[in-house]
Amino acid sequence: MICINVMSDDIAYRLNRNRCNENNRKWLAANKERHNEQARQCSKRNPIKNYTSKKKYRVAHPELYRTCALRDYHANPEPALKRKRDQVHGAGATEHLLTQIQKQKNACAVCRKEFVRVPTPCHDRPCLDHNHETGQWRGALCHACNVGIGFFKENREALQRAIAYLKEWELVYEDSSDHPFEAKSGETP
Repeated sequence: MICINVMSDDIAYRLNRNRCNENNRKWLAANKERHNEQARQCSKRNPIKNYTSKKKYRVAHPELYRTCALRDYHANPEPALKRKRDQVHGAGATEHLLTQIQKQKNACAVCRKEFVRVPTPCHDRPCLDHNHETGQWRGALCHACNVGIGFFKENREALQRAIAYLKEWELVYEDSSDHPFEAKSGETP
């Protein structure tokens, strides 16, 4: 049986506090499953109280809570990513992304780089490309392609000019031996 501590100025309480704490530790060690079951039943009966106690803990110990949350996230980030993706892009966004990944044979729609399975850094995960004006979902892109399209503000004319620019400079140095970034024969770069 767990000793119940009653907060008061009672001298007996202060004298027995250590004994009660020791008894509590012994009882919990001997009855761990029973205690866990009681806690689960209590959480089911009163989920608001359980949430409130978690919130109080989070507020009182932000550094510990953040460490635990990060540990849990890194152990299995997919539920958090799904929740965030559906929150930002709308319900069903994750299912659309997974469908697009299958259609694209697990590769980026632009550069064809294969997606790496979770857990990996965010730059290796597939991104759900979407139109920023309409919110319409498109395909699955790697981080670099998604950011690149974003930097061009989805402007097709600017993208075409960028392609023309790259082609122009490719042609200038294609047959020339004076490319500024290539080592001349006999030189080490």
